[in-house]
Amino acid sequence: MYRTSSTQLLQPFLFRVCSLIIMAEGFEGDDPPRLPGLERKNFLIPVNQQNLRADRAKFQNVLMEKIVDAEVFTEGVQRYVAKYWSLLGDVSVQKINSLFLFHFTTPRQAKLLLENSPWNIKGCLFVLKSWQDHTIFSHVTFFTVDLWVRMVNIPSDCYYQELGLKIGTVLGPILDLDLSERRCKYKDYFRIKVRINLDEPLFPGVFIPLTFQREERLMNCEVKWLACMYERICHA
Repeated sequence: MYRTSSTQLLQPFLFRVCSLIIMAEGFEGDDPPRLPGLERKNFLIPVNQQNLRADRAKFQNVLMEKIVDAEVFTEGVQRYVAKYWSLLGDVSVQKINSLFLFHFTTPRQAKLLLENSPWNIKGCLFVLKSWQDHTIFSHVTFFTVDLWVRMVNIPSDCYYQELGLKIGTVLGPILDLDLSERRCKYKDYFRIKVRINLDEPLFPGVFIPLTFQREERLMNCEVKWLACMYERICHA
């Protein structure tokens, strides 16, 4: 009769237990079951600090960019940047899947473009994000974009801060409100900077009442339509 040792019987069992523990490493919640006397080993692999600093230095002047709702080729983006951005230094464009990387020679240029983002390239909205330590390019996500919105056709007697803030709260979180008379008032619009969710449709505009009515009678009063014009976005 063929006999097996206790070690031979234990090896497949240990393999199943270890596999269970390893696969459970990436999940939150209760720890996977353990057998008495068995320790789970964790491995911390040291990273060469000199190489880490050198690689980080390569990405200090890198901006990551996402195109919203369009397909644009790297060569077209490179030509547009060279022609219209008027950069003081050189910039190279690299594409990784749907993500564009802009490599700048000077940090000042990267900062300037980031502060004035988003950009419109060939009718496409480009959303910028700065590179951060430990970035995994396949995990980079773009959920929101900060946009200046013009509320056009504002009546001259409705140009006041409270109304601008009320309109802004409908559009999204308010980041800034431009009430410059020279720039806006005599051109009949507000400028409100808000944070827009990229997964949601753009808000077309709002109505405001032009006659004083009690709240319960607002539906019957004369109203004015204020359309939203999103800067850096092409409007059909």
